[in-house]
Amino acid sequence: MNERLKGRFTIRTAGIVFFLSAACEVISMTSAVPLFGAIRSGSVAAAYHLFYTGLFAAIGVGLWVPKKWGIKAAFCGALFYSADKFLFLLDRATMESYLLQLIADPSEIFQVIGMQSLFQIITLMYILFILGWWGFVGYLYLRRQYFTVP
Repeated sequence: MNERLKGRFTIRTAGIVFFLSAACEVISMTSAVPLFGAIRSGSVAAAYHLFYTGLFAAIGVGLWVPKKWGIKAAFCGALFYSADKFLFLLDRATMESYLLQLIADPSEIFQVIGMQSLFQIITLMYILFILGWWGFVGYLYLRRQYFTVP
């Protein structure tokens, strides 16, 4: 009995975090997004946020209520997130314009840290996020017995 519950708290907590992520995507539905070499807004950005809302909500359900497809949903989430962020990291022009859009007064930031250093920090941050996704998927695989509980 104790063996079946291993990882339950961690996985259900992650499910809650995915529900919160879905809620954040709903809140930012009108925010512009870097996608396919440009900063997209309007219906394209809304579709992007809607896609991630559905993905995060599905992962949350799959983790909270131990569904066999929960691991597959997390795997698909890791694939989409990885592809999305790698495309972003490979396009320096889009990354620069997106960062300039996010920063209210870029001159102050660039006095402290240069654009190249900022690129390196953002790149490292996204690589760590991607590794975190895949580490979580690996953890779910190790705890896959959680998803077979009747």
